[in-house]
Amino acid sequence: MLDADVYREILAWKWQRKISPIKEFGYDEAETALRRDMAAMKVVWYDNMLQDWWCFMRNSHPVLATCLSHRLHPVSKTKRFFVYYMLTALHMTLSVLSAEAKTCADNFICRLDDPTDARRWCCTAEALGLIDLYETFGVYVLSALFALLTVGLGQLWFAIAACGCCQHQVPIRRHRWERAAHASLCFFGALMFVFLVYGAWYIYIADIGAAVLLTFVVMKGISFLGAFIFHSIIFLNLWNAQVRDPSKYVDKFALTYDDYLNYRESRQRELPFRAANSVFFSPRHEPAWFRRLARVWRGRPRR
Repeated sequence: MLDADVYREILAWKWQRKISPIKEFGYDEAETALRRDMAAMKVVWYDNMLQDWWCFMRNSHPVLATCLSHRLHPVSKTKRFFVYYMLTALHMTLSVLSAEAKTCADNFICRLDDPTDARRWCCTAEALGLIDLYETFGVYVLSALFALLTVGLGQLWFAIAACGCCQHQVPIRRHRWERAAHASLCFFGALMFVFLVYGAWYIYIADIGAAVLLTFVVMKGISFLGAFIFHSIIFLNLWNAQVRDPSKYVDKFALTYDDYLNYRESRQRELPFRAANSVFFSPRHEPAWFRRLARVWRGRPRR
């Protein structure tokens, strides 16, 4: 059901009119309806928990969605790669902080008055309490806390990229809000680029490449699993709510799974004999005796 052509056919039946094929700012009426439903967090697409869970994960998980997301999802693949670049830059920056917490705990140096001192991040680590966290829990727990922080910031950036609150606006207004979201992402992207360059320079000056690589790998692994668990919890809550009482979402979604079932049932009632017809004859070349037999079968009077 997660398909624009399916939406186009069922919406035409539901609204009793032809769906406009005219594209406004890149999307026609059916595609816009599908995008709005995805932005509104519709999760019941197949009425099967496993299928719906995978559909949600491949469109929401920061790593999986980069390659597997639906082409009409409000967060395009270009935006996803851009957000993933920001997350990678953030991971590297936090990896430097985590590695420096270990180095500074062993040999604390903080001299802001010395312009030649490269280890100024020790002051930052000490001010943020990272050295105390490292001495209490170790570098892996510190990396895990940073990984959870990246999951939260990743959700914020994806929410900005999706611009979910503006998807139900008229196309021109939606387009303007999406432009504003692009500007916000560009600001964060420029900021992450500064951190990325400065972090790379600091790794070279301080010679902490091995420690940063270790914390980076640990942080990426934990953030991947953390996002997996986080999105699975969100999916289960949404799926249970939408399955338990689908009537609450009739006005929220353009199409519900009940609409799909009603459409399929109506088609079966409309054409009870057509499936058998098509096995033997095409509709255009049915013999006259066959058409008369079909009318008798359907109970229609002769003309």
